[in-house]
Amino acid sequence: MTRDSGNVTNPEAFLDRAYPRMLRVSLVLAVAGSIGAAALLGAAVGAGFAVGSAVTILNFIWLHHAVEALIHRMLRQPAMNSRLRMTLAYLGRYALVVLIAYVIFKSSTRAFGAFLAALPLPVLAAMCEAAYEALANVRDPDSANT
Repeated sequence: MTRDSGNVTNPEAFLDRAYPRMLRVSLVLAVAGSIGAAALLGAAVGAGFAVGSAVTILNFIWLHHAVEALIHRMLRQPAMNSRLRMTLAYLGRYALVVLIAYVIFKSSTRAFGAFLAALPLPVLAAMCEAAYEALANVRDPDSANT
């Protein structure tokens, strides 16, 4: 959404930038959470939160690309990925998360707890995005009708 003196001129452009905004919010939450966890609970917990944040943000990026590939496939646009490759990528993402979680769990249960606490970061970022979009709509209620 571009604003001219507070007016919404292009709501589609605003919504197109939702994904990058959610990534930025996820990164800010990851850095703040890692620093806070390390300061309050120790380096191992901070490292666990940082690794959990990195894994979940990477998974969010991969999920975004997978959804785009699926949409292209459904629209019968030139196939970027085969069905097998998409399935393996889907399973591979979760195998990676499980493997990293297992390694952290075996090394430190406190770090594992912080790892698990970091996993919902993209959900929190999506909630922040929803609130941001609602506030933007309150400022310019006509944007919902365009």
